[in-house]
Amino acid sequence: MTTNNLLNYFLIHLNGLKEKTKTRKTKSFAYLCMTFACFMITSNATAQVTIGSNVSPEGGSILDLKEFAAKSQNQTSDKGVVLPRILLTNKNELYPMYWNTSTSSEQTEYTNNKAELKKKHVGMTVFNLTNTGDFVIGVHSWTVTEWRKIDDSPVIQPQITSLICSSSQMTPNTYTANVPFEGILKVPYLGGNGGSYSGTAATSIDNGLSIERIGGKLAYGGGEVMYRIFGTPIASSPTAATIPSIDFLGQTCSNIKIGDGMIGINLKNLTSDVTISTTYNSVNGDHAQANQLPFGDITINESGSYAFSLRLYGRIGTTSQNRLPFYIYLQKNDKSTLIDAAEIDVVVLGLPTNQQDYSYSVTLGGTFDAGDKVIISMLRPDLSNWTLRQGLSSTSAIRTSLIYWKL
Repeated sequence: MTTNNLLNYFLIHLNGLKEKTKTRKTKSFAYLCMTFACFMITSNATAQVTIGSNVSPEGGSILDLKEFAAKSQNQTSDKGVVLPRILLTNKNELYPMYWNTSTSSEQTEYTNNKAELKKKHVGMTVFNLTNTGDFVIGVHSWTVTEWRKIDDSPVIQPQITSLICSSSQMTPNTYTANVPFEGILKVPYLGGNGGSYSGTAATSIDNGLSIERIGGKLAYGGGEVMYRIFGTPIASSPTAATIPSIDFLGQTCSNIKIGDGMIGINLKNLTSDVTISTTYNSVNGDHAQANQLPFGDITINESGSYAFSLRLYGRIGTTSQNRLPFYIYLQKNDKSTLIDAAEIDVVVLGLPTNQQDYSYSVTLGGTFDAGDKVIISMLRPDLSNWTLRQGLSSTSAIRTSLIYWKL
C-alpha cells in the first residue's frame, strides 16, 4: 500500500471512531488523531504518488496513474485520463480560467499579474471544445504566450503512391575523411495520406557511414521522408557513398549516391529533336496549342517556388536577315494552366543554311504544388521555324537543356 492509500485508510477508520465515541476524552483523542493524519497528508503532498492502484510510482515521476504493475508490453492500465473540457476564447489569454462572466471582463488578479500568471501556467493542458475563429476542437496546451493544439494525426495506416528516388538529396552533401559527419537525406514521395510512421534502427551503408529513418507524419499529397546519415567517413567527397536500398511504405529506392558534392539542381535534356512549327498567329497566341519541348517527365516533389533555366540550341529555317520573335511558355499538367511566359528575340544574320544554328538562354519561374507536371512549350513567328537539337550526348555543348531548382 502506498503512503497516500495508507493515510486514506487511516482517515476512514478515524472518522468511524469519531462517530462511535461517547466520551469527551475519547472524542478529543479522535480529533487529535485526525489532525495528525491531516498533518501527515500535508507533509506528504510533495512526495511521489500513485493513483489507481497500490503499486509504487516510478522513480522519476511525481504522479503515476496506473491500475496495475507493467505487463509484458509495458501496459499499466485499461483506462485513460479525461481532461477538463473547456471553451477557449482567446489564443493568447488564459480565458476562461481568469474571465469573469458576470462582468464580461478578465479578473482583477489576472489583469494585475498577467505576465507572472501566464508563466506559472505553462504546460496546462485542456480539451478545447471551441470550433470557431482561431480554434478547432482538440487537446491544447498553454506555452506562456499562447495556446497550442497538440497534434491529432488520424489513426490510419500510412500510405504513399511513389518515391521520387532521382530527387533524393542529402544536406550537407560533402564530408571529410576521418571527421565525424552528420547529415539529413530527404527522399521525396507522392500520394501521402497524413498517417504517422515510425523511425528505424541505424544500419551501416558505405564509406564508414550509417543510416536511420526519422519517424514522422506524412503530408497529404507530396512530401519528404527524412533519414539521418552519420558516422566517420573513410574517404572525402567527392567520393560518394552508396545506399543499397531504401524501403518506405512498400516503395523502394536503390543505389542512392550521397556525398558527391552535387547540389539540389535538376538537369534535363531533350529526349529527341523538336521543331517549333506552330505559329503564334495561327492559334491567336493560344499557349495551350504551342509545341511541347520533350524534356521527359518533370514532376514537382515539394510545393513551392521554382526557377527553370533553359539553353535553347538549334537551326533556324530561314537564311533571310531578320528579327524573329519566338514565344516560350511554362505550364503545368495539361498545358491549360500558364505559369510564366517570355518572348525570345532571335536575330538571324542571313548566313547559309548550314550555318544557321542559334543559341539562346532564358529563365522562367513560378509556384507549383507537389505532384504537378511541368510542361515547357513554344510558338514561332510566321517567317521561320526553329528545330531544337537533342545533341550527340547528354554533355554535348550543342544541345538544348534545362536546369531547375526550388527557390
